Amino acid sequence: MASQCPVKDAWPELIGTNGDIAAGIIETENANVKAIVLKKGSPMTMEYNLCRVLVFVDDNRVVTQAPAIG
Repeated sequence: MASQCPVKDAWPELIGTNGDIAAGIIETENANVKAIVLKKGSPMTMEYNLCRVLVFVDDNRVVTQAPAIG
C-alpha cells in the first residue's frame, strides 16, 4: 500500500505579506500549482482549478485573504 503525502493547499499564514513574495512561497511549498497575484476585485474566471492559487492583494500589494488552491 502506497502512502499518501499531504500536499499543502492553503496558506493563511501569508495574510498581510507582500503578494509577490507570497506567490514565491506558495510555488516553493507546492510545486504542482501556479500562484497568480490579483488585485482584490479584479475580474477572473470562476472555474475551479487544482493547479492554480489566486493571491488577492490590496493597492499596496499586501495579501488580503488566505490564498488557497482553486
